[in-house]
Amino acid sequence: MFLQFLDDNQKRNFFALAIRMILTDGVIKPEETYYLNQLIEDSGIPGEVSLVQSVEAPDLSIYQTRIARLTVATEMMIIAQVDERLHDLEAALFKSIKSEFHLKDSDIDDIRALATDCAKLFRDGCDIIGVQAI
Repeated sequence: MFLQFLDDNQKRNFFALAIRMILTDGVIKPEETYYLNQLIEDSGIPGEVSLVQSVEAPDLSIYQTRIARLTVATEMMIIAQVDERLHDLEAALFKSIKSEFHLKDSDIDDIRALATDCAKLFRDGCDIIGVQAI
């Protein structure tokens, strides 16, 4: 949804991080994979994003600007909430991202509120246009 603020290398790295978020709770929900697939399709990155990327630790140091860090944190929270539940393991992964990015509590409050709204809009949009999250 907000990946236009990242360069191609940051996007590829983000996808590895996003796949980790989806896999972290051990429950892969269709809503999560559908949202991720939409992000990949909309990213404009040529080629396939591989699940193999999730094995390698994503490099958070490539997100040097505040806008890149907020973009990644927001998209990660949307992925975590798109299935209508923030699992404990997802929250722990998000907390590590918050720490690595040195985000303030007020940033997290804003991100959580925005991500909740975006995740709901995504689900509602799928329902309205009749797209199954598969």
